[in-house]
Amino acid sequence: MSSTRRKIGIVIAIIAITLAASHLMLPKAVVDTVSAPTSISQGQTFSVDVTVSNTGGVSMTVAPSAADLTFFIGPTDVGAEYTVTAPAGVTIAGGASATLTHSIIVSGTATTGSLVIDTAANEPTATDDNFGSDVSDADGATTTASVTVQTPAQRAADIAPDELLGMEGVVVLEGQDAIEDVRQKHIGAVENVEDVAIVQYGPAYHQIVLWVTPYSNDAVAASENEKMADAMVRFGGNWKENLEEVSIGGKNVYRATPNGDFHYFWVEREYVFYVTIPHTFQGRAHEIITAIKA
Repeated sequence: MSSTRRKIGIVIAIIAITLAASHLMLPKAVVDTVSAPTSISQGQTFSVDVTVSNTGGVSMTVAPSAADLTFFIGPTDVGAEYTVTAPAGVTIAGGASATLTHSIIVSGTATTGSLVIDTAANEPTATDDNFGSDVSDADGATTTASVTVQTPAQRAADIAPDELLGMEGVVVLEGQDAIEDVRQKHIGAVENVEDVAIVQYGPAYHQIVLWVTPYSNDAVAASENEKMADAMVRFGGNWKENLEEVSIGGKNVYRATPNGDFHYFWVEREYVFYVTIPHTFQGRAHEIITAIKA
């Protein structure tokens, strides 16, 4: 082989090796995970984290956009019900990864049910920092997050009647302050409680006081209502002796008279209601209890 041919062969080999090495060094984008809360409510703002890895050898720049995420409930595209704000672009070195946090506002009338948030159809746009060429998802795998969309829970204070017997209700404690007050005064443990409202009706000398406690579901509420009755029995004294279950307005209601006033408590759907009625209004107990409802 002539010297010229050998030189040409060497040059071609060098070019081939260089191109192969260059190809191996190209950035490769892989969406590793999509993370979201397990449940969200209508009207809520929440975050979705998309973790992107660069499995290549040189850096790439990722430019997230609102179109990177899709939203489906079953076969139905519900993306119009979600307003997405994408994060700023980020440079990811070869062999490194980055988490892109998208802020999302849920429509107040969003469809409830099992939502799938997907990145397969619209991966984040990435650009090769060396050549400026587009970088696509290396494995094309579908990466999703499943989220339950639900109606927002009502505040306990919103469940209480605005008035009883023509007397306006005043919320004296709610939320964590009310929960702490109940813990200090309650017989037995206070469990599974995230909100409580304490509402007073009428003047201080003959005041009706209502406690509203929402629980996660009907079964938990029913269980906690029975636990309260059991705690009164264990406590003994007038709590135990005067405790009875009666029917008022079609509701099964526990009634106790430990200190002269009448105490009533019952469960309705996912709520437990507890009301104290002074002697002044005892003759109107049916009217009061009927007016308190979930």
